[in-house]
Amino acid sequence: MKNKIRFLILALILFPALIFSSCKKESVEVYGQYAGDAKLWEHTFKTSSAYTIPEKFPKAIIIPHHDITTFRQNSFYKALSEKAQPSLVVLLSPDHFERGKKEIVAPLPNVIFKTTEGNLELDKTFLKKLSKSDFSSQVDFADQLWKEEHGAFIHVPFIRHYFPNAKFLPLLLKPLSTDEDFSSYAELADFLCDNLPDDALLVASVDFSHYQIPEMTSIHDEVSLNTIANFEDPRPIEIDSPESVFTLMEYCRKKGAVRPVIVDRSSTYDFIPDEFVESTSHQYWAFYMEEDSALIESYYYKMMPMSRQRVFVNNYNLPNQTIVIGGSGDLGLGLRTRWDWDRYRTSTDPGEINLRSLAGKEARFLMGFDAYIFDMHDGDFFERTLHGTNLKVDCTTLQKAAAMFDEGRWDTGMPDEKSASPASLHISVLIHDAFSSFLPDDGLIEKLAMTRDALIIRENIGMSDSSAYFYDGTKVEKINLGIMKSADGTPIEGNVLAVNWASGRREIHTFHYESDTGLVPAIHQFIPEE
Repeated sequence: MKNKIRFLILALILFPALIFSSCKKESVEVYGQYAGDAKLWEHTFKTSSAYTIPEKFPKAIIIPHHDITTFRQNSFYKALSEKAQPSLVVLLSPDHFERGKKEIVAPLPNVIFKTTEGNLELDKTFLKKLSKSDFSSQVDFADQLWKEEHGAFIHVPFIRHYFPNAKFLPLLLKPLSTDEDFSSYAELADFLCDNLPDDALLVASVDFSHYQIPEMTSIHDEVSLNTIANFEDPRPIEIDSPESVFTLMEYCRKKGAVRPVIVDRSSTYDFIPDEFVESTSHQYWAFYMEEDSALIESYYYKMMPMSRQRVFVNNYNLPNQTIVIGGSGDLGLGLRTRWDWDRYRTSTDPGEINLRSLAGKEARFLMGFDAYIFDMHDGDFFERTLHGTNLKVDCTTLQKAAAMFDEGRWDTGMPDEKSASPASLHISVLIHDAFSSFLPDDGLIEKLAMTRDALIIRENIGMSDSSAYFYDGTKVEKINLGIMKSADGTPIEGNVLAVNWASGRREIHTFHYESDTGLVPAIHQFIPEE
């Protein structure tokens, strides 16, 4: 037993030394896109002009790794280089191919990042600190996997060109992390906060919404934008590395860099303007200190209107909620606040099973919304404040609601409140029984709908259609939701709604489906290839 204890102590002492005694290890050279094409990179660096950003160097940025954004990446790095020169750039990226053995992957010292202008030097001193940190047991030190990790190497030419004296430390974070894994990223943020030099730049290499038509991409992006702008938990949003953004935001919170600035937005649609293109989106963020507020206000109100960048003051840091509403059927879903990818189909959750096909590729069709309203039940109640907006959802039977209205017990104060308070939403779900003889007239339903931001008349069994009602101040609009799961397997059709409320404005996006199986299929988003 004593010998085992001695061995463990010796191993802990020698572990960092073994990792960094790389003299016997052959170098692993990592090349990025357009490797060796000096003329192409020279053209890239010269072609796109610098973004307009606040007149100060940020503590951290979010920037995509999607190669379609090369010139926009260049514009961001060029703008940063005009403000300051960091001594160290730490980059966070998803471990795309999941080759790391632990939550965090760091390079071994024998990894060499190559560019046409020379090597980008690893910060081996900082690597050694990492290997001796309290959470080093959660870090995998690796070399070969970096050759194919585009989340890291796509940025290397820009960092080497614009910050020629900076050292580099890329870190990969495990995708689809558990809540327990996120405790490791919180520790990483602490470590970076305590050990990074004051002039360091933290970069999160992150792409946003994936595998959707541009309409759905835009909906996902609104939620992501508002989550980041309000410094809220990024774990539920539809991006490829909530882990990287979580770590960056925790680092910024500890540093006091809690003023995020959206610099630009783009998607595949900006490069390929086709309404049915399979789209990936991108957001470009910079994080500043609270004391930089005056510079940021100047940037938004004076500089941005003259800029080519896709950012306007009226879509930044405003009250917002984006909600999915589905039709009738016993789905076992209720009301939810996040949707995760059941990657290995191990979930026994009825809702996950029923909507596996609708959820789409990597479940991303349903990811990233603030709330999902399906088969709620009498007495259910939900309330939450998010993105500066208070959302209240209640559920009762249609018959009870009619009685409450007749007796003056139905809350009728909403129309005036709605126009005065865009930061408050009230949705009521009223359940009716397909076999009931109680059928209120359309006039009563319209009166009920006029008191809510949305009124859903729902039949939970799946025998008849559900409907959604929206009052715009002058008239009530009715949208047929149809059936998502029929009670007897008969063919169905209907609409899934994605409703975005932003600062008092409402946009309703309709996604139609038809199915012969009695269960909602995948929403057909793309034109089939011939």
